[in-house]
Amino acid sequence: MRRWFLALAAGAVLISVGTTEETKPAPAKPVSDDSELGKAKKAFDDEVAKRTEEIKKARTADEAQELQKDLREFKIIELDGLLDTAAKEPSTELAFDIFSELAFGGFDEQKSKLARLMIEKHHLEQPYVKKLVQPIIAKGDNRADSMLTIIATKNPDKDCRGQATYGMGLYHKAKVRQAGGEAKVEEMKKAKEWFGKTIEKYADIKLGEKTLGKLAAGELKALELVGQLEIGKAVPELEGEDLDGKAMKLSDHKGKVVMISFWATWCPPCMRLVPHEKALVEKLKDKPFALVGINGDPELTDEVKEIIKDTKITWRSFKDAQKDCPPFSQTWEIEGWPTIYLIDHKGIIKQKWTGSPGEDKMDKAIDELVKAAEAK
Repeated sequence: MRRWFLALAAGAVLISVGTTEETKPAPAKPVSDDSELGKAKKAFDDEVAKRTEEIKKARTADEAQELQKDLREFKIIELDGLLDTAAKEPSTELAFDIFSELAFGGFDEQKSKLARLMIEKHHLEQPYVKKLVQPIIAKGDNRADSMLTIIATKNPDKDCRGQATYGMGLYHKAKVRQAGGEAKVEEMKKAKEWFGKTIEKYADIKLGEKTLGKLAAGELKALELVGQLEIGKAVPELEGEDLDGKAMKLSDHKGKVVMISFWATWCPPCMRLVPHEKALVEKLKDKPFALVGINGDPELTDEVKEIIKDTKITWRSFKDAQKDCPPFSQTWEIEGWPTIYLIDHKGIIKQKWTGSPGEDKMDKAIDELVKAAEAK
């Protein structure tokens, strides 16, 4: 089932990492469109554009899939030759573009390692490396640490430094979940330091529709909840506004079995759950049970209001994004919509489902907890 999901070479040459943001690297060497590399890159780009248009015009899904396969094979073959050409002029921006596609395009791993090495050696202090920061963060391998640190401390472009600083926080946050004991404590400390630096120096930089400051604040909050959102743990308090702008708290339902549902009108699987959720609310209206939503629609538009009205959603929902606070879906690290938490009458997390677990399984779990709540 499809989920609607809201993460180098051992012999690489290490570049010394300083903290002198004022140091400006030599600009990338210009390369003419008439050069060997320029002509080769243009021919490659033109062919990729042509094949991409053919995929868009495909008459069937099978035809499109076959054309995509052909395009990938074309890239593998042509990028192999382009890598050799780019290696002759490795410090040019055109070479950087070729190295970037090879490094993070999911091609041959040995070629990817070589391409990342070339980027590390020639390009990390150039402003245009900004377009590569997010792929480096997503890659998250052993070289991400050194690459991001160089960008964060030595790149002259503020946006580059900001994104890399935030990326270093994400890198160490991922390590928190992998480590144990003293190592876990150390990774937690490093993640907090990098996120704190992001807020202090780069809070206003935009990343998509959000600012780095708000994103980093959400990650700091998520770090506070590490280990607390697991089955068998006490559920943290939720406090904010509902869709009508009225204050609400999760603890308003203290003593009841609570089903927390992360949902949105843009999420088809979420909306397919609504009829059964309505049936649950009706069936258990006189029982110690409450359904609490967390709505992930970016704005409460007239269209969203109309959908809520037409589907007869009567239970209250928190707004996912709470004014200047990070969204609940970020601090709770929601990986897919819908996500459902089932809390017993003592406030302990008993179940967590990403996607629907099925009506029978959900009903059985809820009924058992409601009976326990009635027998308290």
